[in-house]
Amino acid sequence: MLIIWNGGGEGAFVGKSTKRDAGSRVWTGEPSHMVQSNALPQVLLVEDEPLVRDLVQAALEDGGFEVSYADNGNAAIDVLQSRVGEFVGVVTDIDLGGGSTGWDVGHAARRATPLIAVVYMSGASSHQWASEGVPGSAMLTKPFAPAQVLVALATQINNAGSSVSDA
Repeated sequence: MLIIWNGGGEGAFVGKSTKRDAGSRVWTGEPSHMVQSNALPQVLLVEDEPLVRDLVQAALEDGGFEVSYADNGNAAIDVLQSRVGEFVGVVTDIDLGGGSTGWDVGHAARRATPLIAVVYMSGASSHQWASEGVPGSAMLTKPFAPAQVLVALATQINNAGSSVSDA
C-alpha cells in the first residue's frame, strides 16, 4: 500500500495504492480520509523527483515497509505533525525545491517522535550533514544503490534509543 500526501499549496491528497500485478497500481481513496494498514512498519519518504522516489519506494516496500510519501518539505511536515508516532522512519531528500528542506523535515520528525529513524539523501548537500542533520541520523550521497537505503534505515531503527537525542 502507498499513501500519497501532495502538499503543493492546494492541500494534501491522500490515496491508497493496491498492487494488482507486478508494476501495476490502482489508486483509490478520497482527500478527506485515509485507509491504513498496521501490518507493516510505516516510513515517510520525502522526494520531489518521481524516478528517484519510485526507486527508493520499491526498495523500501521490498524490504517490508509500508511507504507514505510527500513530494515537498511542507507537506511532509504536515504529515508528521498529524500522524505523530505512526512512522518508524523518515527517508528524505535535502533539496526539495521551494519551502522546507529535508533538514527541516528531519528536525520536525524528531520533534514529533524523538526516536524516529532519519535518513537523508542528497547529491549536493551532503557536506552540510554534520551541521544541519539531526543527531544519530544517516546520510546517503546520490547516486547510491537502493539496498543502501534499507541498510541505513534498519541501522537507525536498531539504534533508536541508544544514541538518538531530541533534536
